[in-house]
Amino acid sequence: MTDKELFETFNRDVYSFCYYMMQRREDAEDLCHETFIRALLADRSSIQDIRRWLIQIAANLCKNSLRRSKAGVIKEKLFSYRHLAAAPHSVEETVEGRELALELSRLYGRLPANIRMVMILRYINGLSQQEIADMIRVPLGTVKSRINKGLSLMRKYIAKPSCPLMKGENDDEPIQLGTDGTGHFTKA
Repeated sequence: MTDKELFETFNRDVYSFCYYMMQRREDAEDLCHETFIRALLADRSSIQDIRRWLIQIAANLCKNSLRRSKAGVIKEKLFSYRHLAAAPHSVEETVEGRELALELSRLYGRLPANIRMVMILRYINGLSQQEIADMIRVPLGTVKSRINKGLSLMRKYIAKPSCPLMKGENDDEPIQLGTDGTGHFTKA
């Protein structure tokens, strides 16, 4: 795979990950470019899963950037760029989807950084628990625990009466969030 093909094939995935971790377009662009600079300078001949390898580089860069950051509260969006870029069904569905994505983004931003990273890798990037454990170099049990804690915190945040996600179709029923087969959040 040529350098140009590598960039064109995986640029969107790497940028999306960086954007969710950093929540600022400028930071995401910088980290995405840094990821590809490192990848282009590295020997890729023995890499079997290029996408996973690139996301791992991006994850390490984001983690280092967050560690250096004094802000401490970084928000990510739940829905990835490719889902927002999908053809909308109707104007009303598009608006509702964006409102839901914005509120879920706020909720994600409340999660601790280590839990937030695992949740993004699992539910936005679609990595398996074992792939996440290998990528961030923690035991599989730690990944499972962080996912469980993240889901528990999200349920707790959503359960608050002031949360807009609690209103259902007729404003009397709470919205139940589940995951579809790919791990993306949906209305249950």
